Amino acid sequence: MTRRRGVRVSTTHPTEDPADGCPGGWMRCLFVASVVPYLRMRTETGGRNPNLLLERADDDLLIQWVHYAEREQERWEAWRVEQQHG
Repeated sequence: MTRRRGVRVSTTHPTEDPADGCPGGWMRCLFVASVVPYLRMRTETGGRNPNLLLERADDDLLIQWVHYAEREQERWEAWRVEQQHG
C-alpha cells in the first residue's frame, strides 16, 4: 500500500470508483488520438496558431469536436488562472 496526495492507494482501495469507469481513460482512447492532430496550439496571448490540417478538413463533425476541445482547453485555462490569482 502507498499514499498519493494523502490518499490511501492499493489494488483493493482504488482512488477512482470502478463504477464510474476510468475518468482519465477518455484522453487515451483512439478517438481522441485521431482528433489531436487537428487541434490548434494556443499562443501565450490566448489566440490559436493556424493548423493546416484543420483548415483543409471538410468533415463537419471533426471540426465541431476540435472546437469543443479548444473551448474545454480555454475553460481549463480560465480555471487555472483563477486558482492562481484568486
